[in-house]
Amino acid sequence: RWRWPRNRIVWVMALLLLVAGLPKNLQQRDPDKIVFVDVAARIAEVQGPGAPAVISTSIHTHRLISLYANIDHPDPPCPEADLSGQWGRFADNADKMSADLKNSGIGFFLYEERHWPIRNFDPGDFFNNRHFKLIGNWYHRDTGRMQLYQLR
Repeated sequence: RWRWPRNRIVWVMALLLLVAGLPKNLQQRDPDKIVFVDVAARIAEVQGPGAPAVISTSIHTHRLISLYANIDHPDPPCPEADLSGQWGRFADNADKMSADLKNSGIGFFLYEERHWPIRNFDPGDFFNNRHFKLIGNWYHRDTGRMQLYQLR
């Protein structure tokens, strides 16, 4: 039979609890989400220093992309408060949407295959438009194929 002092038992129990929870805390959280940081890094690279990047995305990725694209900017727009770049507020035909995006001062458009509204036009018509320049392709299991365009 063990005869340990009470404080030693408390220390051993605390150490066991710490060791039991440590592996889970050491794992990288959501490693598949790094693709969104890569998209944002590409936007920041193309945008360069100066004005913050204004991006049109789906509501699903807007906060994350906008935050990371402007992370190094001294006066970034608040991604939570500024939802003006989300697709839902723009027209449902390619020519009108191009004009609306340009008039809103949006410099980048992120197409997400699984979040593209079915009621909207075929994205192929839209992105073959002379106002868009493809600057990156990615894939994520939640969004499907993603294509980043810079507005000209």
